[in-house]
Amino acid sequence: LSLGAWRELVDLLGELAGRTENTDLAGRFRRFAARLALQRLEDPERAVGFLLTEVRLANDPINAAQEAVDLLVEEGAAAYGLDLLKMAVELDLQDDVRAAFLEQMLPVVAALEPDAAARGRKLGHLAALYPVNDTIFGALQELCTENALWDVLGDAYEARIPHLGDGEKPDDYLAWGQIQAEALDDPDAAEATFRKGL
Repeated sequence: LSLGAWRELVDLLGELAGRTENTDLAGRFRRFAARLALQRLEDPERAVGFLLTEVRLANDPINAAQEAVDLLVEEGAAAYGLDLLKMAVELDLQDDVRAAFLEQMLPVVAALEPDAAARGRKLGHLAALYPVNDTIFGALQELCTENALWDVLGDAYEARIPHLGDGEKPDDYLAWGQIQAEALDDPDAAEATFRKGL
């Protein structure tokens, strides 16, 4: 079949998913459309779009996300797992669902991006969206420390600290100041950071 024929089939699967009221069947249509988008169209962004729609409409978004990530891994597109997660947490989810979603999915998808710097950039974007989310920040902090991604971590602290309560800010200023002094060998920057925490 020509590329155009595969594209038409993928489009049809997306339409069928939107028409049926059977959520299980709709999910199967979308996942198959995503698989074909990866296999035949070599279009991971299109595949992620189908999978993101499934996460948004599923009765169990966490399970839908796990199935989506499994599909990406099976098709050799694991690096797009963080892109899927980044878009998924921006969906209109209830706070407790989003928290559970991040708690379960972040460690899974973060491990899929093979390049530490790319993983840091994507986690950094998530941290900027949700600066006081400890799950995201903890994962970013661990990644940056292990891979010396100090610029990314510094940006995350700068984005996070203004959103913390007054009682929490000194701890973060202290932690960042210690990194500036020990890892970056920058006593002037560390002094300025420590003073902000007073």
